Parts: sequence; structure tokens; C-alpha cells
Amino acid sequence: MIIQASNGCLLTQSGEVEFKERRFEKSMLVVSMDEAANWKEIPESEKTRYEQEIKLFEPEELNFDFIQKVDSLVSFITEKMNTLGLNSDEALSLKKYFPDWENSIGQYAYAGYKYLVDSLLVEVVTPHELSLDKNPLQQPMLLSIDSENMENVPVYFKEVVGSKSEE
Repeated sequence: MIIQASNGCLLTQSGEVEFKERRFEKSMLVVSMDEAANWKEIPESEKTRYEQEIKLFEPEELNFDFIQKVDSLVSFITEKMNTLGLNSDEALSLKKYFPDWENSIGQYAYAGYKYLVDSLLVEVVTPHELSLDKNPLQQPMLLSIDSENMENVPVYFKEVVGSKSEE
């Protein structure tokens, strides 16, 4: 019996198969329905996605071009981190990908945005333009807030603290 992929699709193994071993066919000759169940139909675009993932996660060699692509990907991730809506634990586990506060000077920071200052992840409390005179590490209110003396002092940042204590 012949099984055939629809227009714009391919047949590939339905089980877990390494990409290098994976076959992509337009049609297959099978002897039984059990054997036919070992194949699934995927859009050709999914094969392209598989190929791109392999190039990213299993490069043939580590070289300058590959590292530039990774650097570009990390830059893209850093640019988008504040749009993900991560909870504090998630943010802390991925803090190395948040934008660096010093490199963001001059940009407008919305409430909830997070920035890396040295190894500390801080969250914007009061929306403002990031500037050197509002340095999170030079504001004692960042790490311990004395509510009695805070009435007229704007709080621009707070430390991000997760539910699990960091060691």
C-alpha cells in the first residue's frame, strides 16, 4: 500500500528520531496499517524549522559566524525580556538576559521593567527615564525601605526577590 503526503506536506517518522536519521518523503510504500502508523504528515515548513533548529543547536563547527548569530539571538532576547511578563522566580532564573541598566541610560523605563545592575536584578517601581542620577545601587531605599522616612522620596526601583531564597 502507498501512503502519500498532501500537497505542501511531507511524511516523516512519527516516533522520536534524531534529525540526521529522520526521513522526509512525499510517499511511502508500506505493507500494513501498523507500518503506516509509524509515519506522520507534517507541513514542509516544519521540516525547514527542524533544519534551522539543528543549525542552531547542533552546529557543524564553532566559528566566528556561529558566535555572531548566537550574539544576535541573545541581543534579541535581551531586547524582548521585559515584554514576557515573567514572575519573579522566572525572572531571577533568567536574569542574565535582562537589559543592563547602565547600557539603557536615556531610555524610558515602565513600571515592572527589570534591569540588571551588576549582579542584582532590579524592577522599576516608578516609570521614568533611566539616568545616572537615579542609580539603583546608590539609592539606599532599594534594599531596605524605611516607611517612616519615605513619604516624600520617590522610589524608582526595587530589588526583585523570588519565592525561593537565593544562596
